[in-house]
Amino acid sequence: MTDRGLEFIPGGEAFFPRLLTAIASAQEEILIEMYIFETDEIGLQILDALVGAASRGVRVQIIVDALGTPHFTEEVVAQYAKKGVLFKIFRPLRNSWDFRRFFFRRLHRKTIVIDRDQAFVAGLNFSKEYAKSFDRQGKWDAAVVVYGSLAKQVRWHSRQLWKQLHFQWRAFVPSWRRHPKGINSYVVSDSQFGFRSIERTYSAALKRCREEVIIANAYFFPSHRFVRLLEATAKRGVRIRLLLQGSHSDVPLLKLAERSLYKRLITSGIEIYEFKSNPLHAKIAVIDLAWAIVGSSNLDPWSVFSNLEGDIVSMDPRFAYQVRRTLDEILTHHSQRVDVTSISERTFWARIKSSIAYYLFRYAIYLTRAFNR
Repeated sequence: MTDRGLEFIPGGEAFFPRLLTAIASAQEEILIEMYIFETDEIGLQILDALVGAASRGVRVQIIVDALGTPHFTEEVVAQYAKKGVLFKIFRPLRNSWDFRRFFFRRLHRKTIVIDRDQAFVAGLNFSKEYAKSFDRQGKWDAAVVVYGSLAKQVRWHSRQLWKQLHFQWRAFVPSWRRHPKGINSYVVSDSQFGFRSIERTYSAALKRCREEVIIANAYFFPSHRFVRLLEATAKRGVRIRLLLQGSHSDVPLLKLAERSLYKRLITSGIEIYEFKSNPLHAKIAVIDLAWAIVGSSNLDPWSVFSNLEGDIVSMDPRFAYQVRRTLDEILTHHSQRVDVTSISERTFWARIKSSIAYYLFRYAIYLTRAFNR
């Protein structure tokens, strides 16, 4: 653990036992924001622990996203309310044709606050898929545990969202405020209050970097502006390595669009690696061993322009070293570098599909911005 209370947790094998221990030790409150909360063996373990905490008098409040967790119906919510575990559903879908709610402004944050002074900020959902990082059926992701004033920032945003949903009147409850800047900070994105903040955070760090950038991002389809910044950074002699999903991507259409960027990025001097054995779900990065980010934000249209996201940004070199050591291991043992030759050998039909996907997702960027103004 670094000074100021930051701890990097790579993989679900370490994350879920640590989370269950924290829930078991809670004395006052547990606040959770989660996109996907499955009722499989992992989800049921967490639910049982939360019911146990509620029986001890701990206040338990959970917000889940309606799209990510559709099986949490009003009946299920009422059932757990009787046990002292309170749920709220973020932006319920009115019907199957509710296009705007279906695609835009989803709750994508994954945060757990324990007793006001401890918080987990993660990219992992509550699902057995994340319990075995390198299993063919698993997904690799990471989390960070924070304490003290930084945990209070996470708690403030979680409580404000709960109040917002309780009163059902957005203007009544402020859900955005600037926190004091320090060596570590909690960066949130929300299309209605602070969209594009994650892209700006990355951009500020890239403009200052001098030696090395490693970005591991599950769903990588950034704006033209961000791609140009990556190219300019590489031209300054900075080594840039991108760790992206491979052929096991759980969103194949986005992977096709992403691969249409490969030739441009590689010819600019940027190294691209694909995760080999199973889907990558991480959203982490390290720059110059002096800056690191861990959280829920992808570099795609929905995270940048639409969803509620939360990430820990640290300028602690010791924490950055923890993140880099993990990424180095994955780049060495669990990924494969993409070269120009392999891109050139793709079939004509594969290139056509990538081009179509590219323009679909470019259009999605403009659509996402339009629907969230």
